[in-house]
Amino acid sequence: MDEAVEYAAKCPAAHVGAMEVRPIFQM
Repeated sequence: MDEAVEYAAKCPAAHVGAMEVRPIFQM
């Protein structure tokens, strides 16, 4: 989860895309 937070902080758009691609990852 920490890695996802850091990546999202750098690329918010990528975080949104990750939510669409992997909904479970968000949970």
